Amino acid sequence: MFHLLQLTCAVAAPPEISGEQTCSVWAVTGPASSSDVTVIDPARSNTILDQFSLPPTSPALCICAVPPTGDTAGTVWIGTLDGGVLIHSSSSSRRRCLQSVSLSEGVHSLTYSQGEVIAGLANGTLAFFTHSSGIWDLQSQEVLSLGAQPLQPVRCCLAKEGCLWVGYWNKVYMISVKIRKVEKSFTVSERSEQQVRFLCAAGSGVWAACRLDPILRLFDWTTGRPLQEVDLSSVVTKALGSAFLSLSPLQITAMSVVSGRLWVGTGSGAIFSVPLSLTSESCSIPYCSLASAQLCYHGHRQAVKFIISAPGCRSSSNSADGAATTSQLILSGGGGYINFRIGDDGSDGASESVLQRSERSHMIIWQSPTPSVPSPAL
Repeated sequence: MFHLLQLTCAVAAPPEISGEQTCSVWAVTGPASSSDVTVIDPARSNTILDQFSLPPTSPALCICAVPPTGDTAGTVWIGTLDGGVLIHSSSSSRRRCLQSVSLSEGVHSLTYSQGEVIAGLANGTLAFFTHSSGIWDLQSQEVLSLGAQPLQPVRCCLAKEGCLWVGYWNKVYMISVKIRKVEKSFTVSERSEQQVRFLCAAGSGVWAACRLDPILRLFDWTTGRPLQEVDLSSVVTKALGSAFLSLSPLQITAMSVVSGRLWVGTGSGAIFSVPLSLTSESCSIPYCSLASAQLCYHGHRQAVKFIISAPGCRSSSNSADGAATTSQLILSGGGGYINFRIGDDGSDGASESVLQRSERSHMIIWQSPTPSVPSPAL
């Protein structure tokens, strides 16, 4: 477990991106006016690899790890509220900004797809960045407007096999990255004011969730056909009891697929792990059964900000002979920390400094369980 102030977002830079022997995690923190970056090795979570401040113009909203593409190095991209795109080295000289550009709109998402980086902007527009001669061409990006009114930021994109799924209002737009064209769109929620905020792929399906909503929806990756819909409300209330019956804790606030399981973060700070019926990565439909959902006893006091996976982490602590092994870790970020088995013990005469420490933003780190032998409790 690792605590930071005011976590915003995070990304893992695996060895194939960083060029280093182990995975690193970049976490963005800071007040409303600026942001700091803390880089850690999640296998040795108390070890800070680097820490630096971004230019004090506006807060960072999103972060993305970009693999070596053509002649370009492995890099980490950061998008800011005032329209900045900052490219940093993902290895030893992390503090140095290699390239930057200032766009006319805030950057709310960054997504890598087959040699390009797509920025989701505050005015409902996508900006496509390409590269040449070993550097990224940031000055002449192509743009595609989704057009739906009123305008909303593009906060949610998912890239796979040259296709980009974009959540915008209550719909998903399926876009060909190559020709910059919307090929299909479909409705996720019948409530027009809903906003699709989370998309994650598994096998031949995509799980989607909307803002202020406890419902998980599964769609076919190729056609967008709805396949499954499950309401998380009953699982949350059953696991946490009547103290968590208000609207906010039932909302889905983070989502990720890791090692054949759907990890879901909620407004209560609780995290659930749901096994998927994933038999083949290429052709299976990742249906889930809420009856098999597990509450992660370690959680946050406030809404879960993100859940990410960190593959390729090297550690010597898990092997009997001390030899280094690699594993995949799962990290969540959110305000405060709580053990749901014990509850909130802040009233038991704890000192003020302990309480203040428990209210800080924390990252919680799990080692990925073997999908075929799920743990009875995480």
